[in-house]
Amino acid sequence: MEVTLFWTDFAKNELNKIFHYHNEKANLNIAKKLIKDIIQKTEILKTQPGCGAIEIILENRFENYRFLVHKNYKIIYWL
Repeated sequence: MEVTLFWTDFAKNELNKIFHYHNEKANLNIAKKLIKDIIQKTEILKTQPGCGAIEIILENRFENYRFLVHKNYKIIYWL
């Protein structure tokens, strides 16, 4: 069964910041590829939502926070 992924406004803003940073520091192609790769990394969650490691810092919260890593970016999500 496939689940639907939702990106929060905060997450969208963070992706935008990452894009602009790499566009300025490297170039447009690198920025686009990085954002594409980060988004693609999350696609596994549609079929395996519990595959990420538990986010220890947020384990006392009501939501079940987990994370994936892409390069030096931590992608935190909750189920």
